Amino acid sequence: MVGLVLVLAASLAQAAATSVAIGFDTDNNSATGCTLTLGSRTLPGLEVALTTEVTTTASTGTVGTITRRACTGGGFGAAVTVSPGGWPVGMATGLGGSDLIETFLPLADLGSTTAARIGAITAGDSLSASNLFYPFGLPSAVAVPIPALSPTGLLILLVLVGGSGWLMRRYARPGGQLMLVLCVVASALTTVSALAFVADGSGIDWNGIAPLGQDNQGDAPAGQDLVALYAATDGAKLALRIDMVLARDAANQAPVVNAGANQAVTLPAAATLAGTATDDGQPTPAHLTTTWSLVSGPSANVVFGNSAIPATSATFSAPGLYTLRMTADDGALSTTSDMQVTVSDAAPVFLAVPDRTIALGTRYQQLLVASDANVGDTLSYALPTAPTGAALSPSPLIDWTPTAAQLGPNTFTATVADTAGHTATTTFHVTVEHTNQAPQLAPQVNVILPVGAAFSRTLQATDPDAGDTLTFALVSGPAGMTLTGGVLNWPTAGVAPGDAAVTVSVTDAGGLTDSKPFTVTLTPAAPGPVARDDQYQVQLGETLTIPAAGVLGNDTAFSGNPLSATKLTDPDKGTLNALNADGGFNYTAPATLPPVTGLNPVVEWRWGLGTNGAFVLAADFNHDQVVEHVSSDFGNFRAWRGSDGAQLWQLDRSIKTHADISGCGTAWEQFALGDVAGDGDIYLFSSINCDQLGYAGFPDRLFAVNASQVSGGKVAARWLSPRLSQPHPGAYATATSSEPANPPITPSFAASANGSVPTLARLTADGATKLITRFLARSDYGYYYDTPYSNHLAYAACRTVTGLPADEGRPCKATFVIDAATGAID
Repeated sequence: MVGLVLVLAASLAQAAATSVAIGFDTDNNSATGCTLTLGSRTLPGLEVALTTEVTTTASTGTVGTITRRACTGGGFGAAVTVSPGGWPVGMATGLGGSDLIETFLPLADLGSTTAARIGAITAGDSLSASNLFYPFGLPSAVAVPIPALSPTGLLILLVLVGGSGWLMRRYARPGGQLMLVLCVVASALTTVSALAFVADGSGIDWNGIAPLGQDNQGDAPAGQDLVALYAATDGAKLALRIDMVLARDAANQAPVVNAGANQAVTLPAAATLAGTATDDGQPTPAHLTTTWSLVSGPSANVVFGNSAIPATSATFSAPGLYTLRMTADDGALSTTSDMQVTVSDAAPVFLAVPDRTIALGTRYQQLLVASDANVGDTLSYALPTAPTGAALSPSPLIDWTPTAAQLGPNTFTATVADTAGHTATTTFHVTVEHTNQAPQLAPQVNVILPVGAAFSRTLQATDPDAGDTLTFALVSGPAGMTLTGGVLNWPTAGVAPGDAAVTVSVTDAGGLTDSKPFTVTLTPAAPGPVARDDQYQVQLGETLTIPAAGVLGNDTAFSGNPLSATKLTDPDKGTLNALNADGGFNYTAPATLPPVTGLNPVVEWRWGLGTNGAFVLAADFNHDQVVEHVSSDFGNFRAWRGSDGAQLWQLDRSIKTHADISGCGTAWEQFALGDVAGDGDIYLFSSINCDQLGYAGFPDRLFAVNASQVSGGKVAARWLSPRLSQPHPGAYATATSSEPANPPITPSFAASANGSVPTLARLTADGATKLITRFLARSDYGYYYDTPYSNHLAYAACRTVTGLPADEGRPCKATFVIDAATGAID
């Protein structure tokens, strides 16, 4: 006999979700297999574990995914889905009113078991002693009591029987009706057998089947409390039923909130709020929040100490009746409670004014300050008692300059009133004394001037004693500086640059003095400002606004004086709305660009290029204000008139008036056009091979053609440059030579100027036009025989370009600068 142990385990995943785990010992040996651990309980010897997920609400339950795990190598493997579930749980339809869960396992997953034991274990502490095993016999030909047909099975059987009768009547042949009936009946019986156990939570299919084991109900928490276990074979699967008490998702109740009793306060006092809030802890996890808010009142300026806690404070800025609301929210439901606070107004409060003693002639100013907790109140100030000449100017500033008749103490009484008529009063004294006070010389700022600019300054001073005579003096200063009355003058022409220290003073009739120093810094005469061009971009139709310093940002004022911008002309496109002196401006671009004369393309003529005529350039060769076109077909240069496409000229190599290229090979496809002398004549420049055998070869020279000097439809070369490659003194002419060649020969070259489009440029502002081209020398470039009577090759590489021994074998990219008028290599 091979033993089977079925172990049931339940664990609460969360309030409304439960996982039911079932273990199988298929060899009836607890010493083999894997161990199932549930809480503090374990069950060894399992070969298969089955897990069924169940979710519940307050009144319903649903069977979820069913998965199986097999024990391999002492551990359970990955979960394999047996069924996605989806059928209901029989809520309270199980044994003793428990909940009925139906699940299953294919018999093939249990191997060839023919007899078994079955038991149950849970992880709940209340089931710590429930480790019982129950016998359950399975004969080799498993027999299951025939249950009553489920409604679904009965319906299928009726349909099949009725259908068979109709088929017999319509199609059956003599002698064939019996076979048809037998087939239909067999099909019906097979269908009924397959649907014997219907997972619907009703428990009807389990009528007449006794539980394999039972446990006391209520000895474990909901979601862990096992009640009974059933099992029966159902065709090719083992049907299982677990009765247990599942956890319900309790219905959420709204929070209970109380904002507290109504209150009355007087400004600026704060109301003490004592709200309370309770909740049932649902939904889980429990999360109750409270919030205080203003419902109504004469002012929205209510400040809560902490609006998120029940017990807090509230301060007000205006009197009146306020309704405050406390809201409690558990995440799903919320409840509110209101309370009222009656806020009364209070009289304003004066900030005390201290008594003071001032000298005769001193201006007395005192700001009256009062506070009112009602921020909406308007305060009015008055001076019912004050010495002559004192006034609120402007209110609430007391302004008074005492006279000689007001020596001694002077009494001030000030009042303040709010709009409700509440008042406050303050009294203070100002004693006037006759005391001579020193004059005050105005601050003397340093100044920077260029040599030659005249310095002049008018000195200013004040004296608290009215009527005092003030006298200015030049205490110290540079040679040539004079003071006339209160005016300083210093002509700086011929004075050396540098700092000149100056000290001036003022003295009153009583002999009191105030002096201040300053410095005059003379700088060398500065050049004028330098303006630099500016560029800005803006989309068509849009307005560009540039703030200060704008166009002045890149300009220079050597004098140190501020720069200013002035418009000289308007832009040729768009509108300059404003140009400020600080450099900022506002410009609106035109909606569209004005048409450009001559740019209205129309196809006038066509011509085809040669096999190597991929490079085509354009220029006005014959000065007729019409663009001509030139192309190269392996150095066969031709130009066509832009007006009608007729050939204007062709390069004739046989003409040797200025340069001889008649024996040269290929002129490669890269070429350039440009005005060399500034006279309007267009020159053509290209690389050419004149030094290697064969027509193709690689170019090692450049040549030029005056393409504007046409004679009989022909143009000729103006100059041919020297070779770009340098001779090598260590090169042997052939593999059998005994001595290096004399004169030295140039190593074999390849690529050289090929692939570099000649470029025209002036390298200095007023310099001559230069032709710039690149020469590429790899490390395997410029091979030559380096040993007598040998076939051994060496590579000059960059030395082929520079002729320098240090560049032997070194790769490089060299740029040649060639005089565009003569072809000489600079």
